[in-house]
Amino acid sequence: MAILLFEGLHSVYHSFCTVTTGEWLLFWAEIAVAAVIYFELEHSRRTAFLEKATGKSSDQERREIYASYFEVSDPAQSSDEHAKKFMDHLFANPTLKKKCDNEIALFNEIGFMISPWLTRKKPLVEIFPHAPVYVWMIVRPYVLQRRTDTGPYFACFYFNFTKRCLNYVIKHTDGLHLRRPDGSDGCRISKTELLKMREEIRGLL
Repeated sequence: MAILLFEGLHSVYHSFCTVTTGEWLLFWAEIAVAAVIYFELEHSRRTAFLEKATGKSSDQERREIYASYFEVSDPAQSSDEHAKKFMDHLFANPTLKKKCDNEIALFNEIGFMISPWLTRKKPLVEIFPHAPVYVWMIVRPYVLQRRTDTGPYFACFYFNFTKRCLNYVIKHTDGLHLRRPDGSDGCRISKTELLKMREEIRGLL
């Protein structure tokens, strides 16, 4: 066994010794080219993410979803009851439903964009970690219904992205506050509720 190991190491050493300086330079040049290509792809990925995440149309759609959510709000209802009432409102309003579908598709695509392990996920999640949490709170029953109808693969990247956003928010805050369009008090999400959301999403992955 020791002889075989020695012969193997000797062969590797011999191979390295026979590589010329020119071949080494070519090898490192190819490594440099690969690194440049990777960083260009990473830059393109980040640029595409920013365009989608901060686009005016997407931001406006989210604002309109929030406004519609408060239109059907009832202080006596729990957040779960409120979300179910919003789902009924959503099915009665095709335009609103389309906006919700757009946001789900957007976050699903963003989740796909940052899924490769080489991508630096944290800086991307830091851009607006609260928005996916708000959207999940609002459309949760609708998303779960679509998942039941479609299959466990539905919006899996959306769930992953929302989970990462929840991890970030839970680490840095004691809760979130979604205000009404006029700036008045709206909906507060406690840390306990955030933790509950995260556990539910983990159970879906």
